[in-house]
Amino acid sequence: MSYVLRPWLLILPALLLLASFEIPQDTDSANGQATATQPVRRKSRPKPPPPRRLKITISKETTHIVTPLRPDGYVDYRKALNEQAAKGVTPENNAAVLLWQVMGPKEINKDVREEFFKLLGIDALPQDGQYVVTMDDHIETLLEADRPQAYDEFEAVLLKAWSEKDYPHVASWLKANEKFLELGIEASKRPHFFSPLVVSKEGFWNGLLLDSSVHDGAIKPYSIREGLRTRAMKHWHAGRTERAWSDLLACHRLARLVDQKPGFVPSAFAFALDQQAGSTGLVLAHSGKLTSQQAKRFAADLAALPPVARDIVDDIDVCGRYETLVLKQAKPVRLILFFRAWFSGRRLSGGFWGSRLFGSGFGFD
Repeated sequence: MSYVLRPWLLILPALLLLASFEIPQDTDSANGQATATQPVRRKSRPKPPPPRRLKITISKETTHIVTPLRPDGYVDYRKALNEQAAKGVTPENNAAVLLWQVMGPKEINKDVREEFFKLLGIDALPQDGQYVVTMDDHIETLLEADRPQAYDEFEAVLLKAWSEKDYPHVASWLKANEKFLELGIEASKRPHFFSPLVVSKEGFWNGLLLDSSVHDGAIKPYSIREGLRTRAMKHWHAGRTERAWSDLLACHRLARLVDQKPGFVPSAFAFALDQQAGSTGLVLAHSGKLTSQQAKRFAADLAALPPVARDIVDDIDVCGRYETLVLKQAKPVRLILFFRAWFSGRRLSGGFWGSRLFGSGFGFD
């Protein structure tokens, strides 16, 4: 049996051997400069990455609003609400600025403090500044044997007239907070309340919440509220009726200001603040010691205030809707929905393995 020798079989190994050798380059050529034998090579521009494919269609039918957007392409609902709530607000007419200066930055997570105070329009407050002394912190400074009596005193003075002689621990607490209570009254006279919506960037819940209002000290100024109510009862005991009513009316005004913050949680705190101030005010009304002119004027003062939680329906319609949409955009929630579909055995579009392993066919609209 004879074989025919093909010439290209002999040439092919030689070409492969030649290709394995590295051809030396001229120095100027290696640096990208032109030589007599080699033209300049232009570096090709890197191609832009393909646009990210979102799991949710950005449209009024699905996301309700289409701007502003986050860096990942999804709607930034938190920024939208902040922009809306900040209209017409300045540090000079914003009650929240004074309330934060009273309470300090302790309740604001450190990783978002810079962002928070930038949105508020003021310099960041120092951690170790002088701020209002809470009831619990004041009691901690007392001797351990005196603490049970101090707790009993604080519970008793909110709904009864009292004197410094009978309740010395409460009186010392009010004295330590005198200037902060006056700032609280000044805050209640401002027309606007804007405390920015921020959420800590740390932990699993990043991106799952629209707001951290439950931790917002400005919407629950306990020390200011309790201080004004307590001081009002002290003024009442001393016959200073007008000053007592001034403190209680400031609480009612603060409730209306807190209610300006978007969301259901601020409205709930505002309603509680108004009701508690009202319960202390009833002590004055039922005492029989008010003159008819005082009673009429105090009633007129309350009637002139806007109702509390007046926008509760709008809060649920807008903020509740946005809260749900924020959850829809959050990666952990999308994973939960994805695996729920996986274990339910539903057939998803885009192919069996593609849709289940990568979610390429899962529609979140």
